Amino acid sequence: MVSGLTYLLSILTQVQVLCGVDHDDLKQLFHVSKTIREATLIAKQSHFAYCTPSKSLAGVRSFSVVEDSSKLDAEEAPNAPRQQRILGSRLNRKKLADISVALFHSPEEKQWLKNSLLLETEI
Repeated sequence: MVSGLTYLLSILTQVQVLCGVDHDDLKQLFHVSKTIREATLIAKQSHFAYCTPSKSLAGVRSFSVVEDSSKLDAEEAPNAPRQQRILGSRLNRKKLADISVALFHSPEEKQWLKNSLLLETEI
């Protein structure tokens, strides 16, 4: 009974320590020893299931030995919208040229506009 109690206390202490470890490091610690593996599974179920990974976007997906790693790579989000690329530009070059002419005038154009206005008023 005493050895079982100390074993549970040691696992509890290890779980508390493992809750402070990053997700990427937790996967490596899973393979250290049997007691660390058990503590890692408990920490994963109690702490890391409700915590967002901080180092990478992928994080630790699962520690189950039964799962195949090729299945994890092929998983997609359910009901995810498909992204489509727009091939051409929606802007017309002629419209852009008209806008650029209206926005940017050179000093020669200002002089030309003044001359053309004078000619129109004289006629």
